[in-house]
Amino acid sequence: MRKIKCLSLLLASMVGLMALGCGNQNKNAGKQQAVKWPTKPVQVIVPFSAGGDTDYNARTISKYLEQKLGKPVVVSNVTGSGGAIAASRVKNAAPDGYTILFTHASLNIAAACKTIDFTYKDFEMGGIIGRGLGDAIVVRGDSPWNTVQDMIKDTQANPGKYKMPVATGTTSHWAAIALQNAGAKFNIIDSGNSSDRIVALLGGQVDAIATGIPAVKDYLKTGQFKMLATCTSERVKDYPNVPTLKENGVDIAYYCNYTMFFPKGTDPAIAQKLNDAVKDIVTNNKQYQEEIKKTYLQEPYCASIQDSTKHWAAEYDSLMKISDVLQGKKK
Repeated sequence: MRKIKCLSLLLASMVGLMALGCGNQNKNAGKQQAVKWPTKPVQVIVPFSAGGDTDYNARTISKYLEQKLGKPVVVSNVTGSGGAIAASRVKNAAPDGYTILFTHASLNIAAACKTIDFTYKDFEMGGIIGRGLGDAIVVRGDSPWNTVQDMIKDTQANPGKYKMPVATGTTSHWAAIALQNAGAKFNIIDSGNSSDRIVALLGGQVDAIATGIPAVKDYLKTGQFKMLATCTSERVKDYPNVPTLKENGVDIAYYCNYTMFFPKGTDPAIAQKLNDAVKDIVTNNKQYQEEIKKTYLQEPYCASIQDSTKHWAAEYDSLMKISDVLQGKKK
C-alpha cells in the first residue's frame, strides 16, 4: 500500500509539472493572441503618389486588413524627397502600432544614397505583404532602339544627348546607375514620380524610363511604348520574350517587395498580429488574390517577419557596396 501511495504521489507531481509547463506555453500563446490592437483607426503612410503600384498595393491590402482587424485602416500619401519625408514621419511617430510605413526597396536605396540618415533597422518590421511584377526599361514605340545594347551604343556615340529621368533614392535611380555602369551615357535628370516619367516619355521630353510594368501595360498594348528589358532576376511570365537587364550584361536585378514597418519600439506582438493577418488574407482570401492578379498582374506573396528581415538585410548590404556610385562620388 505504501508503494502504491508513493507511486500515486509521484504521478501526481509529474502531472502537476506537466500542467505547469503547458500553462506557461498557453499563457505565452495567449499573450500573443490577446494583444489589444487595434482599438482605433490605423494610419498607413505611403511615400509615393496615389495611382502608382505602391499606392495600389497599400490600398488593396488595407481594405482587407480593415475587414479582418475590425477597425479603419486609412491610407495617406506623403510624397517628397524620394520617400524620405514619409519615412521620417513614421520613424518619429509614437510606437503604439497606429502609424505604419508602406514602402519597398526605395528605403534601402535612399539609405545607400545618403538622402536619409537612418535605415530599415530603425523601424520595427511588420513584414513583406506583396511582390510587384517588376520594373522595366521602356522607350517610345517610335524609338530606333529595339534592344538595350542598341540603346547603350547610341548613348555612347552621343554622350549626354539622351535623357533618362529618375527620382533620386528610388528604384529608377538604381536602374539608371546600373545602365551607366554598363556603359550607357545618358543625361540623367531628376524627375518626379512614376506618373511624371510616363507623361514625359509620352511627350518626347525624355528618351527612356525605368518604371513599374503594370503602370505602362496599356501603352505597351497600343504600341505607344515598347519594353527593352526588365529589371527583374528572371523573365516576367506575361512578357516571356523580353530579356532581363542581367541578360544584357547590366548588373542589376530587383523586385519591389512591398513592406510594412512600424516605428522602432512598437510591441513585437502588434507586428506579429499584423503579419498573421496579412498571411491569412494573402493565402486564403480569393477575392484579394483575384484583385491583385487582374489589376496589377501580381501573384499573391507575403513573408514572415524573420524572412522579411533577411531579405531587407541582404538588399541593404548589396546596395551599400555601391553607395559611392549611387551618390555620384565615383563611376
